Amino acid sequence: MVCQGRKNKHPEFKLSLRPMVLNNFYRYFLGELAQLYDANEATAIALMMFEERSGFTKHSIITKPDMTLESNLQQQLTEDLARLTTGEPVQYVLGYTWFSGQRFSVSPAVLIPRPETEELVQEATETIQKKSFKTLLDVGTGSGCIPISIKLQVSKTIITAIDISKDALQIAEKNAHDLSAAVNFI
Repeated sequence: MVCQGRKNKHPEFKLSLRPMVLNNFYRYFLGELAQLYDANEATAIALMMFEERSGFTKHSIITKPDMTLESNLQQQLTEDLARLTTGEPVQYVLGYTWFSGQRFSVSPAVLIPRPETEELVQEATETIQKKSFKTLLDVGTGSGCIPISIKLQVSKTIITAIDISKDALQIAEKNAHDLSAAVNFI
């Protein structure tokens, strides 16, 4: 996703949060994103944020347009929008991304895994299985998505992952724990 983020928060984000109906707030949210992203990307991000934060799907937004948003939900989405309009990636705002069919925690301490890396993981997994590698070392592990994804497919291989960032290692260890992947982190 390519975004031309704003340097300063939009003044409207500091409005007092009067209750708004779902459709009006969604249109406002989408309109703000449409200034930074193309229409399809803005829509995808808006729907992702609304579904994640509220459980509202596209269907809900269409069929319940006059539903009043709870103030805490409106506040959360307003804060999310402020972050998104500064160019912060949606994955960092949500705190997770999907990789190889698994949910991985992410933060600015780690890079967001790219779809091409999933292909690398698949090729590495096939090679490890064909050659019966006993051990594997991942250097600069970040979120741990590579060693964890491999470990979930090749359980007998001993995998060690290293990173110089303590923050990255904490995220990688959390991901390994959450996904029950026995990876050694250093």
